[in-house]
Amino acid sequence: MCSASGRPAPNVTWVNKTSGSAVAHGTGNATLSLLKIQRHQAGVYQCQAINDVGRGAITQDITINVQYPPEITPIQNTTVRAGETITLTCAVAGNPTPSVTWSKAGSGHSTGGNVFTKAGATKADTGQYVCTAVNTVNGNTQTRTASTYVIVKLLYDVKCVLYDVKYKPEMVSSTINTSSWDRKVLSLQCKARGVPLPQITWYNPGGQPITAGVSPISGGSQLQVTTTQDAGDYGPYKCRASNLLGSVERLIYVTQWFAPGPPIVTERFYPDVVYL
Repeated sequence: MCSASGRPAPNVTWVNKTSGSAVAHGTGNATLSLLKIQRHQAGVYQCQAINDVGRGAITQDITINVQYPPEITPIQNTTVRAGETITLTCAVAGNPTPSVTWSKAGSGHSTGGNVFTKAGATKADTGQYVCTAVNTVNGNTQTRTASTYVIVKLLYDVKCVLYDVKYKPEMVSSTINTSSWDRKVLSLQCKARGVPLPQITWYNPGGQPITAGVSPISGGSQLQVTTTQDAGDYGPYKCRASNLLGSVERLIYVTQWFAPGPPIVTERFYPDVVYL
């Protein structure tokens, strides 16, 4: 109880300094009574006396310490892979501050502290782990436990075998029939697909393989040749795509064009009319 004298009689109030709220008051005196006290009511309390004249001297602070047994936040089960680190955390509240230990069920061994770690997890580390929190309330030992289950997954080497589906060449595209003339650079292309990847060979109109002027392009081959006045430079050029399963061919016809020859003037004479 807190009492104060004055004229007029002062208002006496108990104030929780932690929350700033008035918890008890009266005229001339006030009694601080906390029934079935809860942990949130712990803190520092102060008695204040006030009347119309002013405020009385503030009393010495009173600290109320609420003790309660350990409380453990539920712990989720966890899964780790072999070789990784097991980390378990036990979140505990209590007053006085509880002592915390971890143990693996059936191991007979415990480790102090809120956090349990085990590097290089193996299959043998799979099992139930128990967090134990202990404190003393009003002279009585209070013990609380919470458990979690740890699964250590083993890593297996998985061999993946890829199989290529083989098929014979298929012609994708080629240059359409075209024309050329003396000293013109002719460019022909041929593209094919297949597994294994086809090899492309070019043949001139005479049926002979061509090696000069051949270069690879994406998905196929390109032939560049400078045509002349020779008639052998014109006709069907053949592109052949081949692999182990077969071959496919495509003919590209090249027509020879000529520059105009000298003009020829023909004269026919009729009376009074000349035709050119």
